[in-house]
Amino acid sequence: MRATRRWLVVAAAAALAGCTTGAEEAPGVDEGVLVDLAAFAAPPDDARPWLRWWWPGDDVEPEELRRELAAMAQAGFGGAELQAFDAALDPEVDEATLARRHGVDGERYFEHVRAAADAAEDVGLRLDLTLGSGWATGGPQVGPDDALQTLVWSERRLTGPTTADLVLDGPAEPPFYTLAGSVDDGGQPLVTWLPDEAHRVAVLAAPVTGGARSDDLFDLTDQVTLDPSELRDLGAAVSPDGTLRWEVPPGQWQLIAFYAMPDGEPVKLHATGGEARVVDHLDAAATARTLEHLLGARTGLADRYGQGIRGLFVDSFEFVAERLTTDDFAAEFEARRGYPLTPWLPAVVAPGADNNVFDGAGLPTASPFRLGPDDERVQYDYRLTVSELFVERFVAQVRADAAARGLTLRLQPHGIDVDLIEAGGAADLPETEQLYAGGTDLLLHMASSAAHLFGRQGASAEAMSWAGRDHMATPLRMKAVADKLLSAGITHIVFHGFPYRQDDGYGEPGWHPFSSPWSGLTTFGSNLGESNPFWRFLPALTRYVTRLQMALRLGQPEADLLVYTPWLGFPASFARVEDRDEPLFGGRLEPDEPPVPNALLDLVTLLLGSPEPGPRDRWYLETGALLDDLGAAGHGYDWVNATRLLSARVEDGRVAIGALRYQALLLPQLPSLPPEVAEHIAALARDGARVVVVGAPPERQPGFHDPAGGDARVRQAMASLLVAERTVARPNAAGLHDALERAGVRPLFRALGDPPALRRITRRLGRSRTLTFLSNARRDPLETALTALEPCTTPAWLDPWTGEAVAAEPLPGGELLLDLPPFGATLLLCGQELELPAPAPLPAASLDAPMTPFTLTVTGADVPGGATTLAVPDLPDWREVEALARSASEGVYSTTVTLPADRTPARVLVELGRVDGVAELTWNDTPIASLLVPPFSADVTAAARPGANTLTVRLVPPALNRYVGLGEAGDPRYREFAKRKDRLAPVGLRGPLQVRYAAPAAD
Repeated sequence: MRATRRWLVVAAAAALAGCTTGAEEAPGVDEGVLVDLAAFAAPPDDARPWLRWWWPGDDVEPEELRRELAAMAQAGFGGAELQAFDAALDPEVDEATLARRHGVDGERYFEHVRAAADAAEDVGLRLDLTLGSGWATGGPQVGPDDALQTLVWSERRLTGPTTADLVLDGPAEPPFYTLAGSVDDGGQPLVTWLPDEAHRVAVLAAPVTGGARSDDLFDLTDQVTLDPSELRDLGAAVSPDGTLRWEVPPGQWQLIAFYAMPDGEPVKLHATGGEARVVDHLDAAATARTLEHLLGARTGLADRYGQGIRGLFVDSFEFVAERLTTDDFAAEFEARRGYPLTPWLPAVVAPGADNNVFDGAGLPTASPFRLGPDDERVQYDYRLTVSELFVERFVAQVRADAAARGLTLRLQPHGIDVDLIEAGGAADLPETEQLYAGGTDLLLHMASSAAHLFGRQGASAEAMSWAGRDHMATPLRMKAVADKLLSAGITHIVFHGFPYRQDDGYGEPGWHPFSSPWSGLTTFGSNLGESNPFWRFLPALTRYVTRLQMALRLGQPEADLLVYTPWLGFPASFARVEDRDEPLFGGRLEPDEPPVPNALLDLVTLLLGSPEPGPRDRWYLETGALLDDLGAAGHGYDWVNATRLLSARVEDGRVAIGALRYQALLLPQLPSLPPEVAEHIAALARDGARVVVVGAPPERQPGFHDPAGGDARVRQAMASLLVAERTVARPNAAGLHDALERAGVRPLFRALGDPPALRRITRRLGRSRTLTFLSNARRDPLETALTALEPCTTPAWLDPWTGEAVAAEPLPGGELLLDLPPFGATLLLCGQELELPAPAPLPAASLDAPMTPFTLTVTGADVPGGATTLAVPDLPDWREVEALARSASEGVYSTTVTLPADRTPARVLVELGRVDGVAELTWNDTPIASLLVPPFSADVTAAARPGANTLTVRLVPPALNRYVGLGEAGDPRYREFAKRKDRLAPVGLRGPLQVRYAAPAAD
């Protein structure tokens, strides 16, 4: 028999009685950090989740803005991130409407922002402004000189000896630009080819020693090999009009002209009218000019900064450049890397090298020119220089500018191959998301790790932004999302999202910027606005999230392992992994939910080739599997990059960075290490740190400067590391947990069977005080015995759904039982003296009450004849019932339950089992409860009577299936759903449903 919610959480808390990591392990943690139980029960507004608030450009009215903000506040949200853009809006509107829509960046728009900021303050909300309309940052103020630049080239084959007399007339169009011309991405081009704005940066020639270039434009891996020892720099031989005169030596020569060009990338979905280019994120002066334009005196908003407007938001970058560059890139490269770039330019260009679409498709590409075995080192140095300039000249500059105006910066650093830890940490609030890379835990941890290592107040996430799962957002799915994010260290959730109400032509749900008849290739995101059928239930869900965000911001993060990542960026193509067993990966709540096709990536794959994982992809797949296994065994982790690791020290045998302490540094199958990092790791090991090496230790540095000397330093450092007393070296991941156990690296507790569904994260509140969040990430109940590895004094459990706190009691014999319902969760507090009641004993409801077969009545325009009543003894999924397969109308389930005729039982429980939707339970015409999440049970004792009782369950379904039916029927307002028959939402009261009661006490 499944226990009630109260007993489940009591058992979970008791099961954790013993979860600390040692009193001496957290110096710097304030002993005064206590959990305020009154605040937990009624959590503060500043811990509430946020919403992304979509405006249809500037086609908004102040009165409606005020109304929507009030609705958000009443639903329990704490703030809104304002994005005003032209996304999936009807293009056939009158000129006046179009002018209003495209008025973002004008005086009327800033008046509307001010009105929204004032209204937000009035209802206790805060606003973040997206840095410009659409994304990436830019706008109409960005001219060719300030626009994002890409490195492109043209090439010719020359046969000598001969005299070359030719005109270098500009770069050749790369494959992506050709492809982009055939794609309509929501009404705007993906990119525009601008050869007339290109300027030449170098002209090189070298003898051809092998390979061949293909005539197929879409062959991305064809390559010729050049002799770098004979490479000629011909820049001085080119006249101002582009004419090259050169005496070509004997043999086959490849002539390559390199150009810097505005990449032609528009600000996606901007609503500023006309042309809006993306600003050069590697140019400090260009960034400064754009910041002044977007935030300066012309906006009239300075007095609202830091008042109604909390800060700025910068969305993910998703550039589509060939190879990012900027005017002084070559000079910066040489100053930072120690050698000139120009002779290596042939090796650093590649089709779509900095193109997020190519990355998302997982396309194998290669530089068209190979100079030798050191090419990969130079490519790494190029990416590292891009990363440093991006962090310094964009992220850090935006943050400093924002701070000077009284604003904070929240930023998503992914979508570009940069150091995600460094870039995220350079913001006030690093953010991740659940669309990019499938929303994998590995990416989520990048944001939380950046926040932890840089001492930021928290990490944020764009939640529920997946592709093709719009209008499926039940409260259960939202809770599961929150639990996943919270267990990855995210404590500022921004749900995606809330659309401004605009109904004409958009059907029942109204306008949604990523799910409308004008959505383009794919739908995205979730509808969390007022047309969502579950809107009225959201206050319970937001209170749950608020309690957990408040609790998990306390103290310091606690993790066992510090895991080194050697890579820049994170592969967008990770989203296409088909066999990753991770909760909510790609948005799949259930394992049998089908994957969602991506029309753009499918087209790219069709034309350019099948996905093929590269070294970075394979490393994250293998390391992800290793971390999954360690997580199931109870180990938590943070990522660390080279820069942060260089600041690490050893304290009491632990790796310390700032106030954080880690039991071990994990080096999983590293391909390389910078020499200074390798030497620092060896020094940490000599000072007594535990370092765990999985696979062969690296033998080389990633970069090119002094490769022989650098490689030797890495080998020497690794040799020193391997003989250090506390180093653990394993040939592979097999048996790693046992090896860690023997080395003294232990989690807070072990769960019998290491169930992968059990997710956990801990905050350290003091030397002997911890707070642990435990959640079940799967549909099946989770029951396991826990072995506590360290004592936990005065344990108490905190129920984040109800806000209640009760003393936890270890089970007899020391074994600890954790019993969580599907997608259930609890908090355990250790080491805080509290006067709390023990769990109240309740009569055991162990007897089954007989009931008649259920009937189901559904009334609505989406069922045949407007209403249907069915006998449903087996409680089927509505998708399997012909009359209901395209219905989203509320359904009423009814049955008669027979209790003992002579007296009312001491306790009566209704257990509904699985519910796909929300269940509003009534007993004998008495409303009992709205059940949003498992265990979907309720105590109906107060309304029960002897003999016959009527049980009624009103089911509120998600809206998707009705929209699919309307789309299939040809309603143009729902055409985006017409081909969704294979991705319907599960609906129904599914059971097994039981009514249990406790026998009446004898007279």
